[in-house]
Amino acid sequence: MNQNTWKVCLLAILGSVGMSAQSTFGVVLGDVRDASGAVVRGAKVRLTNTAENSKRETTSDGNGVYEFQNVKAGPYEIGVTVTGFRAFKVSDLNLIARQTLRVDVAVQIGEETQTMEVTSSAGVIATDSPAISSSLTPESVLNLPSNVRGAGSTTPYGLLQTLPGVQSDNGGGYSIQGGLPAQSESSVDGISITQLTGNSANRNQFLSVESISEIKVQGVGNTAEFGQPGDITVTSKSGGNQVKGALFWYHQNKAFDARAFGQNTLPAKIGNTFGGTIGGPVMIPKVYDGRNKTFFYFTWESMRYPRQGTVQNTVP
Repeated sequence: MNQNTWKVCLLAILGSVGMSAQSTFGVVLGDVRDASGAVVRGAKVRLTNTAENSKRETTSDGNGVYEFQNVKAGPYEIGVTVTGFRAFKVSDLNLIARQTLRVDVAVQIGEETQTMEVTSSAGVIATDSPAISSSLTPESVLNLPSNVRGAGSTTPYGLLQTLPGVQSDNGGGYSIQGGLPAQSESSVDGISITQLTGNSANRNQFLSVESISEIKVQGVGNTAEFGQPGDITVTSKSGGNQVKGALFWYHQNKAFDARAFGQNTLPAKIGNTFGGTIGGPVMIPKVYDGRNKTFFYFTWESMRYPRQGTVQNTVP
């Protein structure tokens, strides 16, 4: 091959690799208006990730519109300042993966030193996307009464059936909002975990429940970004400005099991699932400017599950 042919091949390979992943980022947008409903141009809008203390800034355009693209999921607050108006602040915003979050701002005339604070409500009606979606928070993943570690596996795949619009079939697959189980894409942090055969999720590639930041399913009204009508998205946790960690241990024993019908004795079983997590900021002294920009999160989980089974036969 000549040099140009090698370049074409290299570009084709890089292009195919780039298309295999999908973004988990979302969008935050809205309008800035005054008390009369007139648009406010040139307002300074600041978006702050409260977990990482990272900030992004923009200004409202001629139509009073502001927009932040490629925003990672997490907790946020928005601050708006404009000359001649009170400062505006809305907190307790929660952006989930691939969400378009609209936050409209109504500023009031007054001193800039005065601040009007608004706390976001728990539920947000999505008006900028026709897609129907539902999700599980980290607290839900850990606290739902679903024994994902009780059958010799640690995959949280079974938690999908707790979401509205998800139905299971006889083979353990899940239909999303009326589609076939094979009509769904599955990904972890934007990387596909869809099996080549059967087009179902590779259940063993789901993250540990201790590492999951969000499990989201999306179906009806999905955009052309996805190759299938349904989408299963799992995102991992990210470290914050404080170093935090946890230890966990899950124990199984036959002493806690009930006997099946006709079973005289319980088979031996002693199972232990244990591990730990730690996350925090990565600080590089030479370039550290007082605000962390890089974070880490590490999870280790191990499972020991030796067990036996009982055989019941009828003999003369």
